[in-house]
Amino acid sequence: MPKIVDPDNLTTGTSVFWSTGSVATRTIGISSSLDSVGSLIPPLESGSDSGVTFQCLYSFAKEEWKSSDTLIRIPFPFISITKTQFDVINNWDFADDSSRYLIRDGGWSVISASVGGTDVTTQEWLNIRTLGTIGFDTDNVPPLAANSDQVYYVQSGSENHGQTLALEIQNFNMSGSVNQAIQQYSASKQTGTTVVGYDFRGSTDLYVREYKKIYDSANIQTDLGITTQEYTQLSVPLQNSTDLKINTTTEGQAASEGPWRFIDIYFFSGSGYLDSSSYTGDSVAGLVLRDDASGITGEWYIDPTGGTGAGNIPTGRWQPYAILTTESTAVSASAAISASGQFTVFNKIITNGTGSAIVDGEGTGSTQDVYTSVQYQLRQEANIDKAAHFSTSNPVTFLGKRTDSLLSFVGDTLVTSDGVYVFPLKNADTNAVDFYDVSGSVVRFPFVATGTLTFDTNIQTDLSASYFMFFTNLGNEGGDVSASFGLPDAVIVQDNDGLNITGSLRVGGASSGVTSSIAFTFDYDGNVQGGRTPGDGTAGSSDAGVTVVAIGLASAAYVTVTSNIERTKANNISLVAALERNYENPA
Repeated sequence: MPKIVDPDNLTTGTSVFWSTGSVATRTIGISSSLDSVGSLIPPLESGSDSGVTFQCLYSFAKEEWKSSDTLIRIPFPFISITKTQFDVINNWDFADDSSRYLIRDGGWSVISASVGGTDVTTQEWLNIRTLGTIGFDTDNVPPLAANSDQVYYVQSGSENHGQTLALEIQNFNMSGSVNQAIQQYSASKQTGTTVVGYDFRGSTDLYVREYKKIYDSANIQTDLGITTQEYTQLSVPLQNSTDLKINTTTEGQAASEGPWRFIDIYFFSGSGYLDSSSYTGDSVAGLVLRDDASGITGEWYIDPTGGTGAGNIPTGRWQPYAILTTESTAVSASAAISASGQFTVFNKIITNGTGSAIVDGEGTGSTQDVYTSVQYQLRQEANIDKAAHFSTSNPVTFLGKRTDSLLSFVGDTLVTSDGVYVFPLKNADTNAVDFYDVSGSVVRFPFVATGTLTFDTNIQTDLSASYFMFFTNLGNEGGDVSASFGLPDAVIVQDNDGLNITGSLRVGGASSGVTSSIAFTFDYDGNVQGGRTPGDGTAGSSDAGVTVVAIGLASAAYVTVTSNIERTKANNISLVAALERNYENPA
């Protein structure tokens, strides 16, 4: 049902109630039940299709005051600053929150004063209107909240006298898209020795996080570029849609089943994140520096206390930038990822496994498993930080529902937020993650190209068949041309583990089964055999020209195939040998 924009659809005593009582108790009530036109609706409907605009209420009030012999004797309740910003004056206020939550497209202040006294702003209400599609039940009337998506918000500010609202997770009073006012200021006042009141005009965050939906969030100050949070209407981009990367059948599986239950998150405190040679002056508590005196392999250290006498990294007060897990395994915040071997620093670590697997094993879950578990944790109203380093006076610093997003997918590539590192990965996922360090720079593991050599029947059935892979012309790749195929010093290509790509099709001997294909790997970004120059990480920059040789005795003739190993996981090379008709060894 549409929101009311026409004053003709409002009726005093039915949908709007003016309580003119004493000076101190003038209130405006708005009915949450349907009126005769059917425009006001219960508060759980989508905000874009419900309630009454403040401009309409203001216009209706003018008409009522003009025509009512009773109301004209009472001071008018509103000042209209713009179509979306109003002051409620002359000691008027809305009767209750249910009335306030039915106001659309407008924010307001409440200005109160005693007779002959000074006007004082006692309240400010900010109207939030979301832009974008958010899941909403269109199959039921009235719509069911359980079938709709819930937007919630978190406020913070400079004052919070005796309140528990700061950083509290609060749902909007409607599901689906939002068009509702929230209180951002309450004047401080003292009752006896108690001071109450708050000022949350400093920061407001919005979130929409639903199971199997792509999360979205917005910060009013950062995303809208607002420095002063006025009591008006603000339109905030916020939307969600189906998330195809969540791979649990039910949400609860992520807490207790499969690989999801082994995925933990550790949040590190720290500041600076500089090379030690570039920092001058006394250290400060939590300063994080890299030991660049050790070259690119220098790791990152933290001074936990600050002040003079820190000493030189890595001695003195400096400690490895690491946290102990509950299994007493050290989780380091620095990792050698790039081909150069330089240590990159992170401040949010996601571990994909338990015990020794965290140190030197393959990850327990796939990138989708990790993502699914992290998204589950970000929907929890509980502390998700597994490191016991937070302040005991505020043990819920990393409450899941108000913690910033950590991971997302771009296609099939897992992309981390700034400062997030996931380890260990499954071998197949090594090149399926873009890591962003604390400075927002992307870093990736050296690309491991993979491929398959396939052999025809003549090679497969030859009990003596072998294969060899050589570089075709290293001179074309900045290397030593004399190490190319066709010359006595030709170099056999090595796989990602440094082993020559050569062998027999029957690794178990002549009596073993037939092998129709051989899988291989190649260090695309780091192979420097024969003096060749590896690439810079872009597709095509380090394609390796190779010549594959296969030869048997009884059934496979000698055959060569030239190809390129490209930056892909699908380098497939097929060898087809002619039938050997003339080989003979009578002995």
